[in-house]
Amino acid sequence: MKKQTAGALLAASAMMIGGAAHAQDANPYGYDQIAAKNLQAAEKRLVSQREAEPNEPSVLINLAYVYKKTNRVAEARSLYDAVLAQPDVLMALGSGKPAWSHALAMKGLGRSTDFAGR
Repeated sequence: MKKQTAGALLAASAMMIGGAAHAQDANPYGYDQIAAKNLQAAEKRLVSQREAEPNEPSVLINLAYVYKKTNRVAEARSLYDAVLAQPDVLMALGSGKPAWSHALAMKGLGRSTDFAGR
């Protein structure tokens, strides 16, 4: 399966992703609020952004992160599973390093993405 690149940018410590700036909103994916530990503001922004981009991995993974951090594990799991149900897209970490959306979702679910072969 050929992997596709995403328009969104991963901008994070742990599991948060941010994305390309929108004119009216410098960070529609809530990274700035997550980094500032303002999860309530991040959730509000992400819920609103999800209406505009219901399948955007940046929205789903960041919102899942917020849900996980606020003890809504079932809701977080549902969003991580939604990312896994989509094509695996390449994103860029805040550090500029690349990361695949499925690897991020698996990490959020607490599943290893390392495999051994022989």
